[in-house]
Amino acid sequence: MCSYNKINGTYASDHKELMTDVPRGEWGFQGAIMTGWGAMNDRVEAIKAGLDLEMPGPCDGNDDKIVQTVREDRLDETLVDACAARIVELALRVAQNTKTPYNQAAHHELAGRAARESAVLLRRGSALPLKEGTKLAVIGDFARHPRYQGAGSSKINPTQLTGLCDALDARGTKHKYAHGFEAEGGVDEALIAQAAQTARGADVAVVMLGLPDSFESEGFDRVHMDLPENQNRLMAELIKTGTPIVAVLSTGGAVLLPWREQVDSILLMYLGGQNSGSAVADLLLGKANPCGKLAETWPLALEDTPCHGFFGNGGNVEYRESVYVGYRYYDKAQKAVAYPFGHGLSYTEFEYTNLTLSAQELEEGGSLTVQVTVKNTGTLAGKEVVQLYVAPPADGIFRPVRELRDYAKVELAPGESRTVELTLDRRAFAYYDVQAKDWRVDSGTYMVEAGSSSRDIRLTQAVKVRGMAPNTVLNEKIPAYCDPASQWPVSKEQFEIVLGHPVPPERSLRPFTTNSTLGEVQASFVGRFFVKQVKANMAKTMGGGEGMEEFSKIIDAMLEDMPLRQLAMLSGGAMTPSLMDGLVEMMNGRFFHGLKKMRG
Repeated sequence: MCSYNKINGTYASDHKELMTDVPRGEWGFQGAIMTGWGAMNDRVEAIKAGLDLEMPGPCDGNDDKIVQTVREDRLDETLVDACAARIVELALRVAQNTKTPYNQAAHHELAGRAARESAVLLRRGSALPLKEGTKLAVIGDFARHPRYQGAGSSKINPTQLTGLCDALDARGTKHKYAHGFEAEGGVDEALIAQAAQTARGADVAVVMLGLPDSFESEGFDRVHMDLPENQNRLMAELIKTGTPIVAVLSTGGAVLLPWREQVDSILLMYLGGQNSGSAVADLLLGKANPCGKLAETWPLALEDTPCHGFFGNGGNVEYRESVYVGYRYYDKAQKAVAYPFGHGLSYTEFEYTNLTLSAQELEEGGSLTVQVTVKNTGTLAGKEVVQLYVAPPADGIFRPVRELRDYAKVELAPGESRTVELTLDRRAFAYYDVQAKDWRVDSGTYMVEAGSSSRDIRLTQAVKVRGMAPNTVLNEKIPAYCDPASQWPVSKEQFEIVLGHPVPPERSLRPFTTNSTLGEVQASFVGRFFVKQVKANMAKTMGGGEGMEEFSKIIDAMLEDMPLRQLAMLSGGAMTPSLMDGLVEMMNGRFFHGLKKMRG
């Protein structure tokens, strides 16, 4: 990926082919381009593409390669000078900003506000918002030790950390606490029994659940969508108590909730940041009204996802779903889901009326102004996110049934109405034509839809769009893409028609190269021994103690897909190029040849 870091003004790219012709001046700064950690594959070619900095680096031997290729006239020295100048400019500019004052308390409150605004109420019963005087039980490890950020190098040191129990204490809200489970532990029947007893003595039990670091982190993909077994076991016993249960989730993505229809309410915080505990307290107590919406569909099963069966099964990753990513697939395939894209409830209700378009026909180069009136019909103030979708003609080229094109959040007092204005330009009706390598708009009648989610469309209006004649030549050859509700998964033959060429053969495991992963090289005896030593050295570096089991799980998952060259980059010079080349030779069965290379 290639992304711009708004904090220090740098680009970060994992793929050198995406770094060519980056318009650095377009954003009003002269930035530097850097790699993700361990992403460098060819330092010399990357300089030609405009890469300034490899991280973490420089990798042992790469500076020598740069010097050598310049001396051999295979690399223009002015390109190297330009990289150096941009790094110096960045360093000087950042040095000037290191003493910028800021208000820690104000930033902490801002973190709480962001968490409150983005929280999603997945399910609402009668328990929320909590009534004054409610006998409250708070259960779960995350209530005192919140899961508030991602794992791996995304971790930062917070200026302050507020969990739910901290926030309730600060507000003078009485509650009884039970641990329930250890975030990284197994099923503990004693903890579960204690939690159930605490719940029985309460009017409402708030249970803080979520995924621990070992379940989701950078460096590896999740292999299932389940919560830890100890949390689901806890929920099963708490539900038996008959006490209304409010589940509060801390997770970076969708999870399966086998008990979701048996609890009173479910509040999703995602990874809410250092002040998420205050946000949870405000939302539970009704000091704030949930107004976030899901940015992803929550399926009923992993097998329901459009990429199931084609991702992570080998060297090739086939994106057979094509345009049917997320809600674009679930809605087109009419697949039942747990919670649809854009879903998010409130403590109040909203009514949509008077959807109007500024024109009934969209000409070339024109745009469309859309207005819709939203009214708060409940008794509490709240905010609604109005979502505007565009549905293409059914008789055109295969496309999703609808796509989100604009949205707006509106705040309303009880009984208040407001007209929301949104805009659809011509691009909102377009799709990307791979053959033409450009965006294309087909003529036809499109539907403009206003709703509260992709499956809660409240109002629709038709608009005629003038464009190109629809090209449906491929449709009869790819029935699965035209009707995924009746023909899914997609066959390899239909995928290759859309792809435009045959799927390339799987890369041979052998011979191993520096781009082979640590998971792959374990097919050889030397590879297995090497990986075992790597893990042992990492464990020794950590020194054991608290958190070691969690760390070990994360490292094992990360190493599986880590290429050898990346491990060398992260070794701090311990793994030299000659050592790596010799090791690869040994893994390929050329033991003595490898020893010779290692000795130089």
